[in-house]
Amino acid sequence: MVSQPRRYTPQYRSSWALSIGINAYHHMPPLVCASKDAQDVAECLIDRFNFPRQQVILLQDELATQENILAAFDTIFNRWNIADDDRLMIFFAGHGITRETSDGGKVGYIAPFDAKPGAWRTLLRMSDLIDQATFLAAKHILFVMDTCYSGLSFLRQAPVDPVVEHFLTRRAIQMMTSGKGTEPVADGGDLENDNSIFTGHLLQALSGDAATASGLMTAGDVMHYVYRHVTRTPKVRQTPQYGWLNGDGDFVFQFPRGKSLPLPLEVSLRQGTAPSRLMAVNELTAIAGDATSDYDQLAMERIEEVARQDPDPRVRYTALRVLGVEPAHQTATKQPDTGPRIKLLPPKKPKLSLRMTWPTALAIWVVAGVAILSLATLFAWQNKAAAIGPQEGSTGISGKIDRQAGTMSTRNVSPETLPSEPPSTLLPDITLPPDLAFTKQILFQDDFISANNKWEPAPNNSQASRYINGDGQMYFGLYKTYGLWVAQPRNLAARDAVISVEATLINGQDDGGYGLIFRQFNFDHYYYFRIGVDGTYTLIVENGGALSTPIPPTPLPSMLIEEVPHQITVHADGNDITLFFDQQKLAAVHSPALSYLRGSMGVVVDTKTSAPIEVTFDNFVAYEP
Repeated sequence: MVSQPRRYTPQYRSSWALSIGINAYHHMPPLVCASKDAQDVAECLIDRFNFPRQQVILLQDELATQENILAAFDTIFNRWNIADDDRLMIFFAGHGITRETSDGGKVGYIAPFDAKPGAWRTLLRMSDLIDQATFLAAKHILFVMDTCYSGLSFLRQAPVDPVVEHFLTRRAIQMMTSGKGTEPVADGGDLENDNSIFTGHLLQALSGDAATASGLMTAGDVMHYVYRHVTRTPKVRQTPQYGWLNGDGDFVFQFPRGKSLPLPLEVSLRQGTAPSRLMAVNELTAIAGDATSDYDQLAMERIEEVARQDPDPRVRYTALRVLGVEPAHQTATKQPDTGPRIKLLPPKKPKLSLRMTWPTALAIWVVAGVAILSLATLFAWQNKAAAIGPQEGSTGISGKIDRQAGTMSTRNVSPETLPSEPPSTLLPDITLPPDLAFTKQILFQDDFISANNKWEPAPNNSQASRYINGDGQMYFGLYKTYGLWVAQPRNLAARDAVISVEATLINGQDDGGYGLIFRQFNFDHYYYFRIGVDGTYTLIVENGGALSTPIPPTPLPSMLIEEVPHQITVHADGNDITLFFDQQKLAAVHSPALSYLRGSMGVVVDTKTSAPIEVTFDNFVAYEP
């Protein structure tokens, strides 16, 4: 007989919390902010969310021993006290340790006050702590760990499909950690409140910043907020991880106040896939455009929240298109902004003509990706030494080895010293059919939905990092000056091809750039379509050591907006090269002097005098011209 999933009531009976923070370790290096982090989280739960004080257990420093932590589950958080419709939050701030198994696997541990280095029996295995929670009947359990370790496997970043029923009626065990793997996690950084960077943003989210227009705030909302703000903090190199360990409900911190949007719509916006959330934006648009609706203004505010907060840049871009946006700046210089660099027009009801069908929403999604990839071509002519740099899997040192002297070259080529251009002819009549990808032979494609081995090995060190992030995108960060790093698919080479990718600038200085590299025969022969953070595009060619710019640095025709995806595309066919930005042709050049050797292709990021630059890439595709 198949057991049916347990059904819960759409409210909480009671709330529980265990908050652990350790500064003064007995056998390990001390920390500065962990103890206060735990105290501030506990006070926030009591004061803002009405957790009963007697049911919030705070263990700090010498009280946070392994025995006391486990005893809390035996004596307080047990099946006699915690009922089906309860919620439990467990917060830990302290050291995390990763242990490697004999077969190369990773096991994560947290260190209690009395932990001893090398004595694994004195540490708490994270899977054991999770097991303690799974024995409890509470429908919602949330782990928030201001530490990092490897070996944590989420079932998903969010439930596969939106849950039609109320998320309060479904069980959920969720977790968020302040970093991934062996990333260093900042102890401190929030100077105003003496918290860590992670906990500082967590408390800011819980103060109401992560709540929707109706006041609803779930763990999913909080996790998205913290992830965005931590990853955008300058000079912080940690990437929070979050997801579901079990179930498909969602821990609710705060319930809506007054009017609220239809529940299935809110569930889709929180738990749905990107296409589901696009459909939800379509529904919000219809509600906002209905003058007879009592929820039109609330729907408009929710669309604005999606534009600022949705984890998928394509969904954010769609919401921006619905609202109508006025870019606030001509260039994409990094500012301490928390949302996309836009200035929303005064709120107004969209006309009914703005209501989108699903194909229209999907088309906007595709358009949103074209705009970012055109940003990567200016660096090679500025810094010959950085041209191509080491390939992925090499030494990890950016630059080029001088073949005669055998030393690292750091020559910096300025625009004034570039060779003169060969005669060329602009081709204004070349166009790229929007549906070309569906009518030509695809050579390679990757949507980065999951990690794979389609690409050459990635650099992951203090100079550069690349990985598939939780949003199904390739994150590429370059942290040193005068560097250029390339990511290339394995065994992909062609002379002629149409190459396209969606790129989103997360962070970068004006002299940084990113884009597409193609026809790379070796270190001295390549083409680079570069989008500059300063809002320019360039076509750079290196041919046998000679740099040229057949298409010199030119302002982009549209605004470059941080954290909004732009699709960049290059059409390379013999002596003809055409560049596109958000499906708009930028320039085309024809010249017999353009060699077209068969070579590899991929994406690239670069820096010059300032670092870092951080870009996400998505939906990379190459097909026959």
